[in-house]
Amino acid sequence: MGKYDKLFLAGLAFFMASFYTQAQEPLSYQIPPSSIVDLVDAPLTPVVSFSRNGDFIILLERETRPGIEELAKPELRIGGIRIDPRSNGPSRESTYKGITVKNIRTQKRSPVTGLPPDPKLQNISLSKDEKYLAFTHRDTDGISLWLVNLDTLVARQLTGDIVNAAYGNSLVWTPDNKLLIKTINPNRGELPKSPQTPIGPNLQETAGNAAPSRTYQDLVSNPHDEALLEYYLNAQLMLVDLQGKKAPLADAGMIKSFSLSPDGQYLTV
Repeated sequence: MGKYDKLFLAGLAFFMASFYTQAQEPLSYQIPPSSIVDLVDAPLTPVVSFSRNGDFIILLERETRPGIEELAKPELRIGGIRIDPRSNGPSRESTYKGITVKNIRTQKRSPVTGLPPDPKLQNISLSKDEKYLAFTHRDTDGISLWLVNLDTLVARQLTGDIVNAAYGNSLVWTPDNKLLIKTINPNRGELPKSPQTPIGPNLQETAGNAAPSRTYQDLVSNPHDEALLEYYLNAQLMLVDLQGKKAPLADAGMIKSFSLSPDGQYLTV
């Protein structure tokens, strides 16, 4: 082997070692130039809700964009629904991070205080007499119910992480200033486990006739999917007063939505 052959091999070995070392270095997300960061992180126009008599406006501050931890969390896609299995709520819905009340006559803006850390607020709802504001807060482990007295503009937590917001509506006000909420059924049992061995093949039936229809995503395809869908949609309606006292109402089941009559005497589920 000649002198130049040895130099070539030595250089090749050095290059390969250098390439291997660089390839093993962990990669991290890169930050774009500040001009792009400022554009992406610019505050969004708040969502505006007027009181019935026009005395005040509720301004809801929106999240600018979801973080990596939000996009990377587990997601269950089943029955055309996207569910966050940890919170038993939706996995891809926008949230609010602040609430401000603006007086129409004085133009004064007053933020609501006492909000939970890192607020992820949803289901904002005014009471019938517009003295209270209710909302739900989603954290890592579940969804809780909160209340705001519009005289003091201080928020306080009414329940633990019991709200079931996987599908449909989650709360309505009664005429006497109570909240009817959809909670996780405390008796729904353990999370269904996927069988190690299928009990049979997955079958799809057809009548053999042409029947054009829409194509839906993430359909239920096996008995385990059915069990999971029933588990996460299994709900119990609860009546909650302004002190947080709870009382079950009606039977538990796979509840999508519910509505009260104007006088609060009748309930449709």
